[in-house]
Amino acid sequence: NSLPIDAVAQVQVMEYDQPIRALRGKVLSDKATLNIKLKSDYKAKMFGELSAGGGYGDEALWNVGGTAVRI
Repeated sequence: NSLPIDAVAQVQVMEYDQPIRALRGKVLSDKATLNIKLKSDYKAKMFGELSAGGGYGDEALWNVGGTAVRI
């Protein structure tokens, strides 16, 4: 969700991907893997998202979060 759409150059979907190298070709997997290739302009750049919350009344409610990514 925090990856800008204009940063993506290509998306590959690899079906039945076995993430454990020693089990490839021996144990079948029903998992899929996404391989996202970025445009050269976005390599080694920081991006992400930040969210905040608050509250009012008898109880103060707070919700703060964020995600930072550097690829």
